[in-house]
Amino acid sequence: RLAALALVLACAPGTSARSLDRPCVQPHTPATLDRAGGRRARDGASGEAAALAVRGGSGGGTMEAIDFVFADRATIPGFLGVDCQAELLDHVQAMGADKILLVTEENVDRHQGAYWQPLLDAPNGFVEKIVLPSGDEAKSWEHLHELVRWNFDVGATKKSVVVAFGGGALLNVAHLFASITYRGMKLVSVPTTFLAMHDVVTSLKTSICFDGRKNNVGTFYAAQKILIDVGFCRTLPSAELFSGLGELAKNACLFGKEHAEGFVKALTSPASEPSDAEFTLGIRPLLELTRLGIKAKMEVLAIDAYEKNFGMIFEYGHTVGHAIEKAYGDGVIPHGLGVVYGMLSSSYVAEKLGLMSAADRERHDKVCNLLVRKWPLPTPRPSAELVYQLAMKDSKRGIACEETHQVSDVLLKQMGEFIPTPTSNLYAFDSAMLREWLRSMFPTASER
Repeated sequence: RLAALALVLACAPGTSARSLDRPCVQPHTPATLDRAGGRRARDGASGEAAALAVRGGSGGGTMEAIDFVFADRATIPGFLGVDCQAELLDHVQAMGADKILLVTEENVDRHQGAYWQPLLDAPNGFVEKIVLPSGDEAKSWEHLHELVRWNFDVGATKKSVVVAFGGGALLNVAHLFASITYRGMKLVSVPTTFLAMHDVVTSLKTSICFDGRKNNVGTFYAAQKILIDVGFCRTLPSAELFSGLGELAKNACLFGKEHAEGFVKALTSPASEPSDAEFTLGIRPLLELTRLGIKAKMEVLAIDAYEKNFGMIFEYGHTVGHAIEKAYGDGVIPHGLGVVYGMLSSSYVAEKLGLMSAADRERHDKVCNLLVRKWPLPTPRPSAELVYQLAMKDSKRGIACEETHQVSDVLLKQMGEFIPTPTSNLYAFDSAMLREWLRSMFPTASER
C-alpha cells in the first residue's frame, strides 16, 4: 500500500549475511582526542591512547547501519545496536569536531552519564556538557536561550558538534537549538528512551512548548548521524516503556499486519504480565520493536519528509492525547499513553459518524486496551471541560479548516485503513462528539 520503502538495513561487518549483499557503511578510523584547548586538558597522554581506550570500552556490541531517508530533504546515516558504547563513541569522534557540545537531561545524566566518561576524561578534552531538566520542562524559551548562551560562552564554532543525549523532550529542544545557532550546527542524535528511539529520531521536527500549548514553536532539521543503543532501555521505568509502546499501538492501528502482530505479541507475552513488579520487556523484544517502529515511520517519511500530507497520519490520537497530558500537568501521563486514549476518542467519533463499524471499533479498541488496562488514568482526574478546551487549542488547528464548533484528528475506517482528506488527512468533526466521550472518561462528581 505504501509507495516507497525507506528503511535500508545494512548490518555492521560480521553481524549478518546481509553484508554480502551490499557494502556496509565504509569503516572509519576514529579521530584522536589530541585537541588543542579544552577545559579538561591533561598533559602526558597521547590522543591515540585515548581513542583506543574508547574502542575497548565495556560496551563492545556492534551496530547495524540504517539509512533514515526523508524524501529528497535528507538521508541520515544511522546505527542501531545493543550495549555498543565503544562503536557509538567512535562515531561521535569521527565527526572531527573542535568541540563536542553534549546536551543532556537530569535523569539521563544520573543513570547514563558515565557512558561518555571515556571522552570526558580524555587528554586535551574537548567535551562541554550541559544538563537540562527532564521532560517537557526543558522545552521552554528559557532553556532554549540558556543553550544558545552556553554555546557562545564555551567558544563553540561552526566546526563544533551538538550531541543530543536524552529522551524525546530533550531531543526536541536540543535539535531546535542546533537548527538555529549559527543558522545550523552539526548534530548527532543519541536517544535514550524507547519512544525516542523509534518515534522521535524518525522525524525532522524540533520543538518547544509555549503559552501552555504543546510543540507550537519549532523547525525542521536533520541530524548528521543517529546513534541508537537499545541497552539504555534497561534503566527505563515502566512509564517510559509504556510511552514507547503507545506510539507502537498507534502504528498497529494505522497499518495493521506486521505492526499489529508485533505489538500484540509483545503485550501478550508472559514476560509482559508481571505479578507484583513493574512492567518490563526483554532487550531483544525491545530491539525488534524499535526496528518495527523505525520501519513504520520511515516508509511514510520517504514520501513526505515534513509530515505535511501523508505523514500527518502519525498525528492519529494526538489532538486529545496532548490535551490529556497538558491537563494532568507535564510528566504525569506518559506521552504514548495519552496518544492511546486519544485513539480511543477517535474510534468513538468514527463510529458515531458511521465511518467505522461497531465490530471494527471493537477490534481497534481491543489493541488499545492491551496497553490501557496496564495503565489506567490516575486520580484525581482533570475535568472533561479542561481537556476539551486544551484540545480546541491544538497546534494543528487550522489545517483542516475547522469551524469554531469543530475539532480535527486523523480518523480510521478500520485497522490498517485511514480516512483520506484533502486537508492533510485531518478530519474536522463536531466537537460535541468529543465532549460526549470526554465526559465518559472524566466525569464530574455528580455524573459518577
